[in-house]
Amino acid sequence: MLVALSAFVGCNATTPNRVLQYTPDPVAEARAMVQAYANGQPLGSEMDVYDDLVARVTAKDAAKGEKLAGYLGEVRKKRSPDAAAAKKFLADF
Repeated sequence: MLVALSAFVGCNATTPNRVLQYTPDPVAEARAMVQAYANGQPLGSEMDVYDDLVARVTAKDAAKGEKLAGYLGEVRKKRSPDAAAAKKFLADF
């Protein structure tokens, strides 16, 4: 009997439902992606979101968006991220 009652303790119709919305920082997202390249991660499916990421970074900071577009354009062209180039990019980003 006690077990059955304890199952309903947290269910209260007067408790409001809350929806939390998280909007990630596009610059931090770009840094994390490039940091993974600097750590030796090979190119993966994330290449499909390069244009969207560049657009979001540009909307926040035009100069950083331009730098990111140039860097990711080179990665896309070579089809392989270079760890040394990624580290150099991060130092200026």
